[in-house]
Amino acid sequence: MAKQRISYVDPATVTDPKMLAEFDRCRREGTPRPESQAIRAHVPAAFWSFAAAWDGVFRNGVMDHPIKELCRVYVSHADFEKSGRYDERQKAACKSDPAYWAKQSAGSKKGRAAAE
Repeated sequence: MAKQRISYVDPATVTDPKMLAEFDRCRREGTPRPESQAIRAHVPAAFWSFAAAWDGVFRNGVMDHPIKELCRVYVSHADFEKSGRYDERQKAACKSDPAYWAKQSAGSKKGRAAAE
């Protein structure tokens, strides 16, 4: 296993009550993943920027949360872009999910490695 390069901020060392409350919410709800937030907490501006984007898009966006969750699961397991089962609005919703961008990033890294 590769050595971990970025450390997690231990929530027990955080003194900001608002950040502690956000860590607690992440722990209770499971999203965004608390360990991901613990990495972002090294730079509070990054922590809060991501928390605000997550809240605005994923938790309180235009679509109902269950549809977004379905997109998240589907994106992590299938290539929805080539599927004829979804209209452009549904595909756009899937593209708003962080899992889509993680998959895109992983694919581009593989492509660069193959080209080298």
